[in-house]
Amino acid sequence: MPFTFLLFSLAVRRIGGIGFVRIGLVVAIIGHAIVYLFPRVPVAVIGGHLMGSMASIITMLVGFFAIQTMVYSEWKTGKRIEAAANSMVGFSGKLGAGLAPALVGAVTGLVAYDGTAEAQTPATENAIIVLYSAGPLALCLVMFGLTFFYNLDKHMDKLKADLSEGVHADSSALKL
Repeated sequence: MPFTFLLFSLAVRRIGGIGFVRIGLVVAIIGHAIVYLFPRVPVAVIGGHLMGSMASIITMLVGFFAIQTMVYSEWKTGKRIEAAANSMVGFSGKLGAGLAPALVGAVTGLVAYDGTAEAQTPATENAIIVLYSAGPLALCLVMFGLTFFYNLDKHMDKLKADLSEGVHADSSALKL
């Protein structure tokens, strides 16, 4: 799988960024499903999480998608606002980095996780399993569904051509 990450540049040019993200999410969904089905089998958990790491393709391509958004914004409004797009990328990363541990803390608090106990209750063990299997599986499924709303990839060449000719949304033949 690490070899796949090295080839992402070529794959993005060949199948588009969103196509590559979809492939990564399908592999991640399969991996998280394996972890969900076999949460107490170490080989399945390790293999499933390695496959689940393919969801990180989105993180690798966030700059690529931010640039596409900037190009679209310039085409649509006539203004290139790079700072706003990059600020949203930073903000959403910080929001996710704060919400994820807060959710884990809330769930483990609800099931009375006790880090000093010799053994956790069955409810606590099940909650931990859900946090590392069903939670990521559900998120990957939602992300996969959301990729079908993103269509800038297929219009990028035309948008760039319009911009190089000084054409913007109000006078372009392309309608988005």
